[in-house]
Amino acid sequence: MLSVVDIVLNHTANDSKWIVDHPEATYNTDDCPHLYCAWLFDKMIQDFSLEYAHRKIPECPAAPYIRTEGELQACMNALGKRVIEALKVHEFFLCDVRKVMKEQFLPSVQELNQAELERYKKIFERKGWFQRDHFELIRDKFTEGMGSGPKRSNVTLKMPDAAMFFLLANQRNREAATKEVERLLHSLNDDWKRRAGEFMGDAWGALTGNIKYFKVELGLS
Repeated sequence: MLSVVDIVLNHTANDSKWIVDHPEATYNTDDCPHLYCAWLFDKMIQDFSLEYAHRKIPECPAAPYIRTEGELQACMNALGKRVIEALKVHEFFLCDVRKVMKEQFLPSVQELNQAELERYKKIFERKGWFQRDHFELIRDKFTEGMGSGPKRSNVTLKMPDAAMFFLLANQRNREAATKEVERLLHSLNDDWKRRAGEFMGDAWGALTGNIKYFKVELGLS
């Protein structure tokens, strides 16, 4: 055997001529808006790196080098404030509860008719959703736009499905359905704040470990 060639047609270099000529063929923030906050995070890290390399970060007098634990800590403290805290990534996963209730949910529950409710009731029963946890449902089935940019606090309800379900789940009591959805959306916001904080904590840890290994331990400053 003289050679083995592995052809992966959906893999190509990001600077290949074909990609340059056809950027729409790649994952990007236009056709995949949920990648926006990840792209923004990467860009902010890149900008921080350039500022560090050009000694534009006063908190880091050792720049552009990172040779000791102290210099590493100074760098990470600055990155934490200038990138992770400034990014406020949780805002890409939040819902403007007052706006969504006023513009989406309340008008919808006023306009529903009995025939539509019965049709949706059969759909929800077939899926077994009336037996499921309502918080999980509003998180996984009845909201959309989580993580999408560039707008923040732009998560919305999937309508009319959300209105149909919560009205039926509350014995067609509009007031009870409204209160439950509002409460669940606030809980969803709190949950995403927690989860986003954990995600960014993991990212900060990974960056710290990577920089420490290459710069402090291997001395590749």
